[in-house]
Amino acid sequence: MARHRVDEPKEEKPALTKVDEKEPQKEPSPKSTRTESPRKSPLWHLSMSALSLGLVACGYALGYLAHSDPSLAIAPWFAHSPSGDSTVQRHLELKDAVLLNEDGKIYPKYETDIVRIEGQHFLQPAECSAPAPQFEGFLVHVKDAMAKKETLRASDRIFLLLNGQNDGIYVSWNGNASCLHAAAKSAAIALGADRDRLQYGIRLYNQHGLPIISAADLEANHRIAHILLEYQIWVWPGIELGHEYNVDGVILKTVGLKPLVYAVSNFFTSDEAAAIIEAAQAKLERSKVNDANTSKAVSASRTSHTAFLTTSAFTRDFQRRSAKLARLPSPSYAEGLQLVRYAAGEFYRRHLDTFDSVNLLPKGYYARTIDDYKAWAAWAAAQLDALGDGVVPAGFRKGEPLYPNPDDDTTFPLALVDAFLKVGLAENYFAARHDGEWVTWMQGYVEKKSPNIMAGIMKDKGKPHYLDKMVRVWEDMIGLSELRYTFPNTKRINGVSHFYQWVRWVKERISALGTSSPVHPSSPNFPKYSWRFGQVLANILLEDLSEEFLVHQTNREWYDWLVTNRNARDAVFKVMAAFPNMAEVSIRAWESRVQGGAVLRYRMPSVVKHFEPNRFVTLFLYLNEVDEGGETVFPFSTEKLVTDIERTGMEECSNGLAVPPTKLKASLFYVQTPDQEIDVMSRHGGCPPMQGVKWGSNSFMWNADAEEGADLYNR
Repeated sequence: MARHRVDEPKEEKPALTKVDEKEPQKEPSPKSTRTESPRKSPLWHLSMSALSLGLVACGYALGYLAHSDPSLAIAPWFAHSPSGDSTVQRHLELKDAVLLNEDGKIYPKYETDIVRIEGQHFLQPAECSAPAPQFEGFLVHVKDAMAKKETLRASDRIFLLLNGQNDGIYVSWNGNASCLHAAAKSAAIALGADRDRLQYGIRLYNQHGLPIISAADLEANHRIAHILLEYQIWVWPGIELGHEYNVDGVILKTVGLKPLVYAVSNFFTSDEAAAIIEAAQAKLERSKVNDANTSKAVSASRTSHTAFLTTSAFTRDFQRRSAKLARLPSPSYAEGLQLVRYAAGEFYRRHLDTFDSVNLLPKGYYARTIDDYKAWAAWAAAQLDALGDGVVPAGFRKGEPLYPNPDDDTTFPLALVDAFLKVGLAENYFAARHDGEWVTWMQGYVEKKSPNIMAGIMKDKGKPHYLDKMVRVWEDMIGLSELRYTFPNTKRINGVSHFYQWVRWVKERISALGTSSPVHPSSPNFPKYSWRFGQVLANILLEDLSEEFLVHQTNREWYDWLVTNRNARDAVFKVMAAFPNMAEVSIRAWESRVQGGAVLRYRMPSVVKHFEPNRFVTLFLYLNEVDEGGETVFPFSTEKLVTDIERTGMEECSNGLAVPPTKLKASLFYVQTPDQEIDVMSRHGGCPPMQGVKWGSNSFMWNADAEEGADLYNR
């Protein structure tokens, strides 16, 4: 049968950027015009050369904060210091965010402790004389370890899981503190963590989302811990339906596992519910939906009314409490409150809370390729050959369908896709992505045993992101820790990826340095994720670096474009995307401008996982009693809490998980994965009340400063 073409879903083109000066319709070619090195610029010593970096390096100055100077790591802002924490407290001089000044007004955000960030507590590598860690079992459910927690010490074992996961692995550990890092690293690899990112640090957290910074802490927490990589944000593991956490009196009860949804009790009071309604009721307007990344378009898919509360001591208190509940690094990661009103018959159809990408990277920049597939297949085959048939389960041995063969275009690829289809259909993986046509296409290839299915999936307009899921399905089926794979980083790190990583680092660094920091959050040069800081950075480049140097780093056409568009919202990001080296040039120019010295000197990492600021987890408050209807529905969930629902205008209310709007309760649900990828399973809707009015409030929480992140998307 001839292969059918499956078109890529159409995407709306973002609206044109509005700038102070006219922006060219097309950016210049990124091809450099450099033919010879120019004369040294005023900041030549801050250029890309390794020699220059060597001259400015000293001790911990080139290291990440927690890697090089543990004394600067600060305790969690939410005041739950791990046992035995002896870190030095040198906090920034920041005002209490909920206090009022002499005029009766709140202080500006960047003068307050809203922007304080919790430091990361990394395990310190040490020389371990014990034998290499041994594993027992593969992907064991955490309930097994919880039932055995009193015996783990006697058996010289610990139980480790990745962030937000319910299945982990038993690892041998005799209690020697110098061997804890080695045990955690081995477990992280066996569980599928990115091997390359492990070089930048491993963190352990207990089951209540608090950092474990020593062997004594691990003992105190029954030898059960979650592994987090650098800059990962804690995700509450669901464990099982009905499981409850008590977080300082607030109860989280698991009601959904995919997506991860919690019913929340005791988070707010009746008086606070009334205050939220009163504060924004007069400002209510017809709700809007995303249009070119911003919520500016009225749509028939959303008929409710919304309004954001004016920032106040009241809303800042909720920022703190929301972030504390979600274990976020900073209260600044939480937005202010949004009031929502659903009159009878009003609804919001299934949607994501996240914003569409700001498209700062070239399309498909980090996309998987057919070469990635072949490299994995070759690696996996070599691993299986080394293990031998005595270890490898039936079906995965040489000559059998699930034995990887990079040169086979029929047997193994079809067996792999068939397994992927079965898992994906059972989990609603394809339904949540609206990939029904692709399912039909793949099923046709499998049924007819047609060759070259992977070539079709991995093409530019195919579904190359399927590969990661396919590999994980295969790994879970074989059940051997030796087969966990990390895709190598073959693509040069884009400058935008470097920029976002640096902003994360320097914010945390400044917060940890405290009063000794050369830069205060209220400074105009304080790094931010926002496009406004991009303007600051563009002007630093043009004011502090010579024209000759910048032309050398880019080319004449791009330099002239930057001069013309220095106040354009995305100008510096576009330059970084076209010329990855410009990220380091920009960082070095900023370091020189603020005279930060060694304490703010940043080392460019060799591995960066690209991330963009976006909403990470949502807390929705139910403010009143609804007579009937008004559920929050997750149509792609495989769980059900309420059944037999029929709501006019929203057929999805009859599918998946529906959470009833119980007064003074809330729903907490994650809209990104633990590794900060958009979780399309989190699509949800607001079902219409059949009688009366439903009042609710959103506390949207981000993986970065919420206000700065939103600034990127607001056009």
